[in-house]
Amino acid sequence: MKITKKFVSLIAAASLAIAALTTVSADDDIKVTLNGSEISFDVAPRLMSDITMVPLRAIFEAMGADVDWDEPTLTVTAVKDGTTVKMTIGVYEISVNGKPITLEVAPVQIDDRTLVPVRAVAESFGALVDWDDANQTVIIKTDTPAAVTPAPTEAPTAAPTAAPTEKPADSGAIPIEYDVDSTTSDSVKSFKIESCTVEPNGDYNIKFSFRTFLEGPGSVDASFNCLDDSGKVIATIGGMYKTVDYEFTPHTDSAIIPAATKRIVLAGK
Repeated sequence: MKITKKFVSLIAAASLAIAALTTVSADDDIKVTLNGSEISFDVAPRLMSDITMVPLRAIFEAMGADVDWDEPTLTVTAVKDGTTVKMTIGVYEISVNGKPITLEVAPVQIDDRTLVPVRAVAESFGALVDWDDANQTVIIKTDTPAAVTPAPTEAPTAAPTAAPTEKPADSGAIPIEYDVDSTTSDSVKSFKIESCTVEPNGDYNIKFSFRTFLEGPGSVDASFNCLDDSGKVIATIGGMYKTVDYEFTPHTDSAIIPAATKRIVLAGK
């Protein structure tokens, strides 16, 4: 699409309207950490419709990305490790390697600063994002620990004490259902519960595996919903996982899910 000066003016006007109509609150108490270190901003992070917004250049550069700002189109382009991210002021969409992803809050200019949603930026580069409500902190992690391969166990000479007992998910002892159709998409496949342990409170501690695919380097959202008997979502596991360029990448993860879980499906299905 050809972007004209008139179109850019309309975007800028829309951006100002968004800032006026959206609930905005600057809060010096909100912090953002990257791999345990707090990111310093010259303008404090603020909430817009419950979404944490931060100055664009500071967050992109903290993620290690090269940043380019195009004033005529009000568009920022950031590149890191083969991943290209584009965002435009007033547009409810972020482009990751050409793939559009809808935003809950659009980038906006306030007091000569361009603010962007921190979660969308971090996850576009494959980072994991969490929120610590007690400390009002956005936690970003890019260095996820590698999976640990358990050491082989020698055969016991006496009967072991079972507390708790780990049971294979395929044995039927743990009533959690999943199937190929409900856990597969163009970018996620081969979901499987490898093992399941019953916690003292009755919840399940599961270890699961799956594979992801992407046409280019980046990350895939492999989130799975836990459903109860009525089909209601009672928990979500998984998240963003880094994927090798044009290869099905295997992943393993673990999670504690509610005892009421009867079925696991791919989020969005």
